[in-house]
Amino acid sequence: MRYVLRLAVMIFAVAMVSCNSSTHPDEVPAPGVTAAFDNIPWVGNSKLQAYFQLAGAGGPQSLFVSVTDSPPTQVFSFSVRAPSAFTALTPGTYRVSDRTTDAGFSKNFGNYSTSWSPGSGTLTLNSISTTAKTATGTFTYVVVDQTGTVSHSITNGKFNVSFEIIQ
Repeated sequence: MRYVLRLAVMIFAVAMVSCNSSTHPDEVPAPGVTAAFDNIPWVGNSKLQAYFQLAGAGGPQSLFVSVTDSPPTQVFSFSVRAPSAFTALTPGTYRVSDRTTDAGFSKNFGNYSTSWSPGSGTLTLNSISTTAKTATGTFTYVVVDQTGTVSHSITNGKFNVSFEIIQ
C-alpha cells in the first residue's frame, strides 16, 4: 500500500495541470505551498495539484499534494494518510516513522524521498474539510536519494490547498 501511495504522489508531481502564483516565501498563497529547501526559501507557485482520497477498498483517507516552482526547477510532493484502513483523516501530527506521511522532490534530474532510509519528518494537519475541500498545515522533512548518501532538509513548510475528491 505504501508503494502505491508513493507512486501516486510521484505521478501527481509529473501530471500537474492547474496554476497558482505567489512570490513571497513567508506567505502561504491560498491555495499554495511554501518551505525552505536546505535553508533557501522556496515558493510552490505553479502547477499545484491536490487530491483527497476517501477511505475504502481497505485503504485510509489520504491527501496528496504536488507543486512546482516558477520557473520550474523542482517539483515537491507530499502525502498524508489516516493511520488505519477505513478511518478518517483528521487534524493532528503525522510522522514518516509511523508511515502516515511521506514526501519527495525532484531537482536537476535527482529524486529524493522520505521513503528511502534515513528519510524522516512530520506533517501537522491543522485543518481539513471535505465539505469546503480544503486543507492547511505545516511540515518538516529530511529527504534522501535512493542510496541514502545525499540528503536535503525541508523546513518551515506550510500549505493551504484546495483539493479534488477522488474515490
